[in-house]
Amino acid sequence: MYIWLWIIIIAISLIVEFFTAGLVSIWFVAGALVSLLLSLFEVHLIIQIVVFIVVSLLCLIFFKKIFGKRFTKSVKTNADAIIGKDFKLVLPISFNTPGSVKANGVEWSAVSENEQENLESGTLVKVIDIQGNKLIVKKINKNIEEEK
Repeated sequence: MYIWLWIIIIAISLIVEFFTAGLVSIWFVAGALVSLLLSLFEVHLIIQIVVFIVVSLLCLIFFKKIFGKRFTKSVKTNADAIIGKDFKLVLPISFNTPGSVKANGVEWSAVSENEQENLESGTLVKVIDIQGNKLIVKKINKNIEEEK
């Protein structure tokens, strides 16, 4: 009987899960519980191991889809944080010539959403996307003085 093996796996998995709190090892607890039951009925060890692996994988696949979104948070970092914010053009944007925007102390190349549009220096723009190392911007119809 391999009862202690499954109890140890359950204990280790619960400890790891407690310290990570991100649905990392809880799947092994379910697999080990089923294998522990099989061990009580003196089922062969190979069958217990196969059942442990199968049950753990099934729990991972099915429950990760259900509960995974609750434990993963999408946090905007670095460049993504400037999407949707307003900035002034430092250098003008013209057809096939990118301008530049100073965003959070970093100067970025910027192109207009409307490729045919020319934008002068000082124009207030909103960042709508980032493609590679260029900001995609669109003109905002506000006066710069209103922002101050």
